[in-house]
Amino acid sequence: MLLKASHAIAFGAAVAGLLHFAFSAHANERGPPRPADGQIDALTASVAMYCDPLLAKVLITSTYPLEIDEAANWLRRNPGLAGRAFDKTLSGQSWDQSVKDLARVPAVLLTMDDRLVGLMNVAALNRVPRDEWHINSVQAVMVPRENILWASPEEPLQRLLERLIAADVNQMPVVSHGEEGTASIIGMVTRDAILRVIQTRSELSAALNSR
Repeated sequence: MLLKASHAIAFGAAVAGLLHFAFSAHANERGPPRPADGQIDALTASVAMYCDPLLAKVLITSTYPLEIDEAANWLRRNPGLAGRAFDKTLSGQSWDQSVKDLARVPAVLLTMDDRLVGLMNVAALNRVPRDEWHINSVQAVMVPRENILWASPEEPLQRLLERLIAADVNQMPVVSHGEEGTASIIGMVTRDAILRVIQTRSELSAALNSR
């Protein structure tokens, strides 16, 4: 017996929500009380009892956040694409197969894309004393979505490096804006990567000038 697609979506969201709630409560003593014994088992038992393929794809796809965002924006840009044209265009994408499979269920993929809540990085982690890690959750120390600094593909490296240093962060998501106002995360850029590029260019320039 398999769960219907609509039931799988609702059930998957409930499982994810409860697991997030449970781990947050365990990691942060100041958070809400821990769920009662057996509550998580009661909700997740159906995962073992009914091997629903849609829920399995959701769990696998959730490990590819950048590809989820890219695929979701691709769906928004191509609302009229269907049939063989859809299949041919989809097959040409470089995403993981689980992401491609969920692209055929737009309601699920678009819902997953809307669930970015923040960014966790080393700088945020280092702001918390190590002896307090066990009483703080990721949500308590992450950079909220509205405070995330973004880089554009066309931004000069020197200017981006200055922004990274000024903000005291080591990395930024790179966002590309489409013609219809959509935004897609296409990668990550780090301070070390920029410094390596600048150093390589400087060394090549010095070598050419010495000839």
